[in-house]
Amino acid sequence: EALVSKGLATVIRYRQDDDQRSSHYDELLAAEARAIKNGKGLHSKKEVPIHRVADISGDTQKAKQFLPFLQRAGRSEAVVEYVFSGSRLKLYLPKETCLITFLLAGIECPRGARNLPGLVQEGEPFSEEATLFTKELVLQREVWAHYEEQPVEEVMPVLEEKERSASYKPVFVTEITDDLHFYVQDVETGTQLEKLMENMRNDIASHPPVEGSYAPRRGEFCIAKFVDGEW
Repeated sequence: EALVSKGLATVIRYRQDDDQRSSHYDELLAAEARAIKNGKGLHSKKEVPIHRVADISGDTQKAKQFLPFLQRAGRSEAVVEYVFSGSRLKLYLPKETCLITFLLAGIECPRGARNLPGLVQEGEPFSEEATLFTKELVLQREVWAHYEEQPVEEVMPVLEEKERSASYKPVFVTEITDDLHFYVQDVETGTQLEKLMENMRNDIASHPPVEGSYAPRRGEFCIAKFVDGEW
């Protein structure tokens, strides 16, 4: 309805008993009537300007003559009119009002199937997938060419003056988290830990804690039960 009201489209006439017409047929007719009355779009009384588009996508001689103008222009904006393959496109340049063939440089794209005289050459693997990817990415979208990537300064890593001295100790992995962190216990001090845990449990058994009698403060050391019910 918005296109019709701006004079960019017309409404097809249907018979009164035709079931194919839109449920908003009356609104479309009213929008077209307003566009005709206001002389909008194709209903305007003014002369329609003639847009001449030069198709140089298939003319090698014209393409060679036109190439220096594009190179001097630097950045050129365009609209992708058609996608031949994953790396071959047809572009429309509004400023230059011409159609050109554009090839992506610096990549190797699998070739698609080709119709040759007397036979059909099969496409390379993943050629259809590459074409579909390019279509979904740029078809009927505004693009621009002649992008010059800014040079990236390479920073050489500074080597350590001396090698680190590695110290290996046997440990026992006690827990592995989902974010790939893990916790270990020193095997050499394992007997000391077991003795400490035994003394602590014996002390708790002889002097059981009273619930609510102690409120821990920040920075204090305290003991608590684990999920297995052990202190």
